[in-house]
Amino acid sequence: MEKNMVFADDMMRCISSLWQDNDETYFDFVVQVGLKKFKCHRFILGACSQFFLGLFRSGMQETENNCVEIKEIGSDIFELILRAIYTSQNIIDEINIYKIWQATNQLQIKFLIDACESFVLRHLSLNTYAETYTTAKLLDSLDVLENCVNFIIKNFDNCKNSETLLRLTNEEIMKLVESPDLVAENEDSVLTYILNWINFDPDACVENLGDAVMAGVENEIITKFTKPSVVKDTILKTKMSEDKAIQSDFKNNSFQENSNDFPQYETKNHIANVKEEEQEDTSLDFGECKEEKCTRIKMLIPLLKVARINLVSSSSLRWISKNKAIKGNDIATEIVFNASLYHSLGGDHGQWPNGANHRRCSPWINLGVRVNQNNEVIGISFRDKQRFKLPQNTELQHPVQITSYKNKLYMVGQNVFNLYVLKNKTWLNIGSAQKKQKGPSVVSIEPALSRQAPTFNFGAGSTSFSKPLVSSPQLSNLMPQLSTSVDAFKKTLIVTVEQYIYLFCCTDKKIYRMNSQLPGDCLTYETKYPTSELIDYASSYDNKILVFYTLTKSTVDETAVHCYDIVNKTWIRLNNLEGSAKNMICFSDENNFFILKSNGDLWKTDSSNHDMIDFTFITKLWDFEYKLHGAVTYYDELFIYGEDLLVKPIDKIWPTSCALFTKIHVLGQAGQSSNFIPCILPKSLLVLDCALNFEGCTVEPENVSREEDATGEDWNKLLLNH
Repeated sequence: MEKNMVFADDMMRCISSLWQDNDETYFDFVVQVGLKKFKCHRFILGACSQFFLGLFRSGMQETENNCVEIKEIGSDIFELILRAIYTSQNIIDEINIYKIWQATNQLQIKFLIDACESFVLRHLSLNTYAETYTTAKLLDSLDVLENCVNFIIKNFDNCKNSETLLRLTNEEIMKLVESPDLVAENEDSVLTYILNWINFDPDACVENLGDAVMAGVENEIITKFTKPSVVKDTILKTKMSEDKAIQSDFKNNSFQENSNDFPQYETKNHIANVKEEEQEDTSLDFGECKEEKCTRIKMLIPLLKVARINLVSSSSLRWISKNKAIKGNDIATEIVFNASLYHSLGGDHGQWPNGANHRRCSPWINLGVRVNQNNEVIGISFRDKQRFKLPQNTELQHPVQITSYKNKLYMVGQNVFNLYVLKNKTWLNIGSAQKKQKGPSVVSIEPALSRQAPTFNFGAGSTSFSKPLVSSPQLSNLMPQLSTSVDAFKKTLIVTVEQYIYLFCCTDKKIYRMNSQLPGDCLTYETKYPTSELIDYASSYDNKILVFYTLTKSTVDETAVHCYDIVNKTWIRLNNLEGSAKNMICFSDENNFFILKSNGDLWKTDSSNHDMIDFTFITKLWDFEYKLHGAVTYYDELFIYGEDLLVKPIDKIWPTSCALFTKIHVLGQAGQSSNFIPCILPKSLLVLDCALNFEGCTVEPENVSREEDATGEDWNKLLLNH
């Protein structure tokens, strides 16, 4: 190997001497660049350049004349390229890199192209990314382009106001805004960038942009690699000045804001500078619409839909609601209004909307949460395909059930009369002990799990449980006939609607309520059951409660449904559903509320009649009985959690397709489990348990495969591609 290296060095010295000695004996070709002519060797040029090799093989007039003129390359750059070809010297530096990179691409000299790409990637920085990105797009350098995009994603706050990002195409900005890897200080800055991009006129002269500065940036970023022929990036003045954070009535419909304990990004200056007077923003007053600007205006709705609009601060939402572009578009107005309503209610009940899916840079993470038979609280990240452990409640024994509201996780067990909340790494008993003691009692936590955390928000999806109990000495005073046996509590249900926790007691068929946001509050009587039957399942639906129970008519089971209006405190009887209500679940996505039966029947609510809730049958996912614990949607994918599928005739699963979801994941485990609920948790308080492989067993609808996770625990993962 060493001898070969020596031979190669000797060979290069010999070839170098041909060029340096300028001996015309062996020159057989002339390249004219501008006014200067370079004498070369066909063999050397053809061996190094695909451009010259193709020229020599083409039989063109230049080949017969032994001379060719090269345009668009400076003579000084071509001389450097010849030096590199003949001597293998390093000719690249920060001054000439972009010219050499473009010239070597024109001449198709691969080893120099590779050297240039390696150089720009090594020197990629805030001073160089703009010209590197622009040149990579021009030269179709995919590897460099990918690295530049990743750099922009990781340094978005420093790049967002540069002309390079404001000149992104529709497709490029969509990919940037929807990327889960985008690193931004907050979602307000992403929203500001979207508005600036829409308002930017690509045809305007760069000099007219001025030297405006943005918050925290004192001078425009000037790249040291920039040449006169390349437009410099200029920092634009932000349209989102803080004194325009104003009170919005959303087209004269005001709302009350209550965002305590909600995981949002409120900047101090935005909050401090909110003005009460009505003020209209005109930053998107486009006037006469040019073709490209009209195209950008049309991108407003798609960009708002992929942005994390629900995570934008309330003050920014109020500001944007006064914008002419928003006010003039009903869809945009609805998007902003729903995001503000999300803040006002302290978060969506049950399934979070797509606009509340946190990015990887966020201190929060979207999870599905359950408690296994070992009483371990488990969180599953659908985005990262990871499993986490949360603090364990050593006071309660399995089986337990969980619910949540406003980033707090609540847990109840079968054999105790207490309701616990996970707060600051600690499970607190918020039962009657709060009345008798100065402070809430503290439950010890196992040291290995003591670094983990509270949760957020629950309701419309999977908000009910088949066997939970919340009680206390206060409750026993209300219900003296209540037995402490486990069997007596099999039909006790718990549902969260807004800030209230509702307890369904099967022994006296009454419902009790506790305000989760009122310290020391106790359970109080709410209403009676709407039926003498035992209720199988209950779930929140908007600001209502749906209850389901089984009616047996002859040999056919039907599901009776009642709706309780918590505002008017009235019951409404709804239409029956086919099949039993046992082991069913409810869940939701951004647009629909679903009912999934244990026999595989999938229904959704039909709200076309505002006076009555009805149900529409969608499809049958399987044709056997499957005990369900819950389901969570993540964008257009559905994650169902139930018992171990190994005992089921899995060859009969997915007989039909379901166009509502691109993938359906079924997660199962042997043994008991709590309900499975959607939550948003602080990442800093989670402990990584293992990685999961949701994608490794993607199969056709009629087939199923099985895998084990990294811990050896049995998981059945069935993915359905439609």
